[in-house]
Amino acid sequence: MFTHKRLTVGIWLLAVSFTLMIGCNNSNPENPNITDSEHPYVVSTVPGNISIGVATEVHITATFTEAMDSATIASPKTNMALSNAEGEPVSSTVTLSANGLVATLIPTTRLNPSSRYLVQITMDVKDRDNNPMKDTYTWSFITIDDLAPWVVSTIPDSFATGVPLDATLTVGFSEAMDEPSINDTTWTLTYNGGLSNVSGGIITRAEGGFKGFYQPPANLLPSTLYTSTLTVGVKDLFGNPLVSAYVWTFTTGN
Repeated sequence: MFTHKRLTVGIWLLAVSFTLMIGCNNSNPENPNITDSEHPYVVSTVPGNISIGVATEVHITATFTEAMDSATIASPKTNMALSNAEGEPVSSTVTLSANGLVATLIPTTRLNPSSRYLVQITMDVKDRDNNPMKDTYTWSFITIDDLAPWVVSTIPDSFATGVPLDATLTVGFSEAMDEPSINDTTWTLTYNGGLSNVSGGIITRAEGGFKGFYQPPANLLPSTLYTSTLTVGVKDLFGNPLVSAYVWTFTTGN
């Protein structure tokens, strides 16, 4: 009788030990028998949120906390999507790395420069244990301006005649310019067929760099043909120069 009770207690202790061992093993992330109930989430993105000056041919990536289910995120699924500032979808393809941690979105066409874009990963994206994202994840970025600026207006107009002798020259640009790049080296005023320079002019900028002003140091000569030149040293805020030097002429009055 005593022996039977000892045997029964021994079997019970063995069962408890086995149960505890299984429980301990299930806390090991290497154990394939684990049932994961944690929601996955995004730990990093490229480009980062609110990035500025992003390349127009960018590959967009999102890194997750754990391996994701490719069937819920890779093309043709649209659970990771790109849109422009107006909310219009941008055609893209999405792939998932072999380890399931990194999703890559590649636009099928070059993005527009100086434009805001939004990336969204919905809650329909799941990990390999079928756990969905807890929340929709979104981030945005602005692409680089890689277009050359240009001159949109001048005062006086090109080929103008009868220009006042105390005239201030004005130039308007297609976009905000790097103000220090508009100076007495990059903006010159000449006469006598380009042989004589007007030196000492005061150059100022306004309207956030969209306009520049050239104030000659003294009244201009009467009935004289002047040539105003902006060189390719004039640049926008992203360092893009004028495609070519901009030259216009005008003739003063009496």
